Amino acid sequence: MKCKLISKQILNKDYYILTFENSEIASKIEAGQFVTVKLNQVVPGQRLGIPLSIYDCSEKTFSLFVKILGEGTRILAEAEENESLEILGPLGQGFSIQKDKNVLFVTGGVGYPPLYLLKKNLENCNVTWLHGGRTSTDIFECDYAYTEDGSEGSKGLVTQDLIKIIEENKIEYAYSCGPNGMMKAVYKILKEKNIPYQVSLEEYMACGIGVCYGCAVEVVSPDSEPLYKRVCKDGPVFNAEEIKWESI
Repeated sequence: MKCKLISKQILNKDYYILTFENSEIASKIEAGQFVTVKLNQVVPGQRLGIPLSIYDCSEKTFSLFVKILGEGTRILAEAEENESLEILGPLGQGFSIQKDKNVLFVTGGVGYPPLYLLKKNLENCNVTWLHGGRTSTDIFECDYAYTEDGSEGSKGLVTQDLIKIIEENKIEYAYSCGPNGMMKAVYKILKEKNIPYQVSLEEYMACGIGVCYGCAVEVVSPDSEPLYKRVCKDGPVFNAEEIKWESI
């Protein structure tokens, strides 16, 4: 579906926000879903759309929070306002919406966008947000920031103060998006404290609609036979206890 780019906001040298106008897509969006964007020019080795998390939406518009990671996202960053792009979505399963709870967000790098929209949709929840990145370039608005090089917030990993923060804020529910290693570490801590946890997985996606099985991840099986689910179709949001973390 053709969508007109109505706004481009440059956050820093690596990140930017694109806002598109299309009420048909915007009206169906749930926090945690994504779209695929097809470029208007050919990129060698990239025949399908670029999957991107939905950052924000209104009745008629939706925004994508993008990091320049390769040729495709670089070209997308150069799109001009009023240019139209082919966008498919919204795709995938979104987050469950909690009410009247103390909620924890843990994100890393490009895992930030889907939880921004989720925070707006939660009902009367107190949110404590931890966000980590390699450098200050990867840090956005949050309650606790962590960088690997110490250029912003605390130096170290986003999980290093997690137990203390959970206890101080009486956390009852948690959400996360970011590197699998980070979410695996968070799950281990939350499981011990019996806190429900939803994760948005970041896996390479090809088709984006569940046909190619290129983004399959192993989940907990009721028997000894391996069981897989598609991140693009069955996710990207899963209950953390569904995932077989030792396999990813």
